[in-house]
Amino acid sequence: MLGTSVVDKKKVTFNTGHDVSEDRPSLVREVLAWLDKYLGRVN
Repeated sequence: MLGTSVVDKKKVTFNTGHDVSEDRPSLVREVLAWLDKYLGRVN
């Protein structure tokens, strides 16, 4: 019964092999955007 609303869902894929750190800048950008959205920006 727990779920996330559709507006809060986002699927992100990276064009890499098993090691997603090959595209580290994109990974960091997505993680920081998620943290800013749900935990607030840090100054």
